[in-house]
Amino acid sequence: MTLIDNLNWRHAVKAYDPSKKVSEEHIAQIVEAARLAPTSSGLQPFKVLVCAMPKSKKNCQKAH
Repeated sequence: MTLIDNLNWRHAVKAYDPSKKVSEEHIAQIVEAARLAPTSSGLQPFKVLVCAMPKSKKNCQKAH
């Protein structure tokens, strides 16, 4: 796939399967992509929350 194909391939997810886990490698790639994402101010004024434990997931949901 080309870069444009990759950017055009996306969709919303209505529900997630809680039995499936995202690998540490994929999490690192997602966080790196967010870090490198351009913003109009160049300051990246957002947070990325990685919630892996059931207890922390509840806290992450409250943070939104």
